[in-house]
Amino acid sequence: MINEQQLVDIFEEAGLEVYEGYSGRGMYGKKCSGFRSDNPIAGIINAVEVALGFLEEPEMTDFLKALKFAQMDQLGTRTIVYFPRHVAYDE
Repeated sequence: MINEQQLVDIFEEAGLEVYEGYSGRGMYGKKCSGFRSDNPIAGIINAVEVALGFLEEPEMTDFLKALKFAQMDQLGTRTIVYFPRHVAYDE
């Protein structure tokens, strides 16, 4: 499985605004990482382009699965895309 740090590295390399420690709906206080964006679809595409450049199998397949289960919440005028199946830590 792709780990939390690999997700963060991909987001950073893609030029996305990383948001660590997000607790979304139904996470019951558990936290994970994601990214904030005005255009989350473009952010996902940028992340995939970066991942294609340095992930190999089976990590690339795991990354695509992580995207499949990504969640989005509105944060004012921006959107956070987060990955609750990749919970990094509990409070």
